[in-house]
Amino acid sequence: MKVDFRSKDNVQEFITWSANEIKRLEATIESLQWISVETELPERGIRVLAYSIKADNSMAYRLIDGAFVYQLCDITHWMPIPSPPEVKT
Repeated sequence: MKVDFRSKDNVQEFITWSANEIKRLEATIESLQWISVETELPERGIRVLAYSIKADNSMAYRLIDGAFVYQLCDITHWMPIPSPPEVKT
């Protein structure tokens, strides 16, 4: 965002925009935290990233009827899959 700092209104607009950006980024960071399966399971049917210490990698899984589909070993943590990037065409 380009701002002409010679105007008080522009400075206030920039401060407001910055505060909103910080809130948006904090929410994004919070949503990308690993969640222990002992604490919480994802809603049924949503796609998530899952982590298994035995496999030592992360893969996309889907929770269906309380079980991870394509589960090859014990899942310890999961997180929502982030939104896709905005692509300008």
